Amino acid sequence: MKRINRQLLDRAENFCRTLEGRWALGDCGNSVLIFIWKHYKKVIIWPARLAQRYVTARERRRILDDVNNFIQNDKWYEALKRVIAALHDELKGEPEVRIDTGTLSLIIAVGVAVLLTIMITCCVCAFRCCGNMRSDQSDRLGKSLQRIDSLRNQIIRHGTQLRRSFSRSPKFGSFRECSMNSSFISDAGNATFV
Repeated sequence: MKRINRQLLDRAENFCRTLEGRWALGDCGNSVLIFIWKHYKKVIIWPARLAQRYVTARERRRILDDVNNFIQNDKWYEALKRVIAALHDELKGEPEVRIDTGTLSLIIAVGVAVLLTIMITCCVCAFRCCGNMRSDQSDRLGKSLQRIDSLRNQIIRHGTQLRRSFSRSPKFGSFRECSMNSSFISDAGNATFV
């Protein structure tokens, strides 16, 4: 009896292999054939090349053991419905744990920005408090600041300095360099200039 069952299974598997090759079912190799042989009350689950990774021989045996009672009692519709549902679950696989990478990248970007801001702020504060120059450089800087302060005070005291032209062109000299000679006007006191 076992020899006859083995021959029947071999014939059914050969038929499934031929059917898959000739009809090009699932060109990607992800098809699954369900062969139902009502006369001998046999069901063969034949996964293609890639589908074998998800529907292994052990899983096929488990599915067929679950529906064997329906097959032996000729409840083919219920058996087929359960086989299809089980295969769908096997091919779909376990739901993967999803990580929201958009939110994760936003959190990382904000964290990096905050750390950079804190680091830059600390460096600026450290340079201001401790200084980042040698003592001779700080003396020269102090003298430069004193010169700038004295120049500013001098400009404030002498408002005429602001009216002076900063141009180096001889055409536009300062007011004092090209003062107006009024000796050619005889009556300078009563003259009206227009």
